[in-house]
Amino acid sequence: MINTWRWPKDCLHAGADVLVTKPWALNGAEARSMLAVATACGRRVLPWLPMRFSAEAMRVREIVRSGVLGEVFLVRRSVNQYAVRND
Repeated sequence: MINTWRWPKDCLHAGADVLVTKPWALNGAEARSMLAVATACGRRVLPWLPMRFSAEAMRVREIVRSGVLGEVFLVRRSVNQYAVRND
C-alpha cells in the first residue's frame, strides 16, 4: 500500500497549497492529519471534484432547480466505458 499522504504533506511544509483527488486519504485520521498540517502551515488542501462543476452536472442541477421534474430526491450518474487493453 502506498502512502498517499507523504507528497501533500511535503508540499504543505514547502509552502504550497495542495490539490488532491480521491482517494485523498486512506482513512479519516489521515484526512484530519492532512487538514491539521495545512492549518499549521497556513496553507489549504483542496479536494478536486471534477464532476461537481462539469457542464452536465450544472445542467442537471439547473433542470432539478427549475421544478419541471417535480420533487427530485435522488440523482445517480453512471459512466461506462469499453476500451481495448494494450498490455
